[in-house]
Amino acid sequence: MSGQRVLLTGATSAIGVSIAERLRRGGARIALTGPADEHNQALADRADVVLLDVDERDPKQVRESVCAAVDRLGGLDALVIATGVMCKGPLAETPDADWDELLETNVFAPFAYATECLPALRDAGGGSIVIVSSAAALWPDTGAGAYAVTKRSLVMLAEMLAMEGARHGVRVNSVCPDDTSVLIAADGNGEAQDANATPTQFRPPLGRLVQPADVAGAVGYFLSEAAAFCTGASLAVDGGMRAAARAWAVAAV
Repeated sequence: MSGQRVLLTGATSAIGVSIAERLRRGGARIALTGPADEHNQALADRADVVLLDVDERDPKQVRESVCAAVDRLGGLDALVIATGVMCKGPLAETPDADWDELLETNVFAPFAYATECLPALRDAGGGSIVIVSSAAALWPDTGAGAYAVTKRSLVMLAEMLAMEGARHGVRVNSVCPDDTSVLIAADGNGEAQDANATPTQFRPPLGRLVQPADVAGAVGYFLSEAAAFCTGASLAVDGGMRAAARAWAVAAV
């Protein structure tokens, strides 16, 4: 990824920070979006990257941030979308206000960034877009129904953009990580457990929860020459959870 000019949205989350560190190690030049508070600015200064203060739910600010990134980086080779919020609860009980926040942040903002960046990627002779979705997009998450719906939308967004961008040499893929921090207690009381305290039988088959670095590695792969013929793909980074769930369902029939 040496010399790649990358715009990374939602870069101040744990996953976003890990992606930024991975890209920097690979030699990429990066512009980040996120609140320009003292903590984030210090993080950006330490990583020697550009931080753009943006409300990603505002299409005007999204447009301006893309222009600023292209100007500061001298063009654009890749876009990584790690923007997202979580709202828990059953689908049918999701309040309208939560739906608005989920749709604005998880769907409309990624769509706006992707469409705003396409001209710059085409001008560069092609490029790559990677959208961070969720394992909840691949199989139902009854504890976060509306969130799962919006994350599933991102997978289809990546597939549609992949078809429309292919003739311009723009590849678009999605990464679907499982929970990177906590699991819900098995007794159903809704209390979160620390990863290290989670009983082995409730962990992914690989024996641990997903780490932000695992997600960053998948993003790095899609941006690299090794993935030059991959577009419209969705990569589960879940330690085998989806496969295990399917195996359990088949065994139970």
